[in-house]
Amino acid sequence: MYYHALSAPEIDGMAHAQPARRNAKSPGRKLLVAYDGSPAARCALDYAIERARESGAAIHVLNVQNALVDDAVFYRSHAQAGADTLKAATAQLELVRVPYTTDVAFGDVAQSIVRIAAMASCDGIVIGARDRLALANFFSPSVSSQVARIARVPVTVVKQKVVATLHSPRHVSEAAWRLRG
Repeated sequence: MYYHALSAPEIDGMAHAQPARRNAKSPGRKLLVAYDGSPAARCALDYAIERARESGAAIHVLNVQNALVDDAVFYRSHAQAGADTLKAATAQLELVRVPYTTDVAFGDVAQSIVRIAAMASCDGIVIGARDRLALANFFSPSVSSQVARIARVPVTVVKQKVVATLHSPRHVSEAAWRLRG
């Protein structure tokens, strides 16, 4: 089992259960990307797209709804929410022409990711992670660390790159003006 963290630039990015188009370079190779629409998940998708383009692999995009399947009243709304979340990912995959499939699963997030990766015969899992305080990880482990611990395939954890400025736009423009003078 592999666990490594990467920094990736953030790039904004439904088809439900579309058949994956196989690539002659690497027939049958597939990466599962856990996708919830967050900036960290978009970074993970970007990373997976680059790896898929290099190796000719297909991508299986998974959204997990933390709900019970047997609750029929909420099932449709959760299924629709998952499908809506996957629209951004599928649009990006269509744009770059990477073969893909999608899925919406229900239940515990980490266990569902590992279960679907096994059912879809994925060769690896790519999951995003945001920075968390050590104290927060002590009391409740992150989904990415749980997946890395229980998965039977390599797991790549892509850290969200956070770009922030300490200066307000006004101070930045004043500093730029001073440099010109």
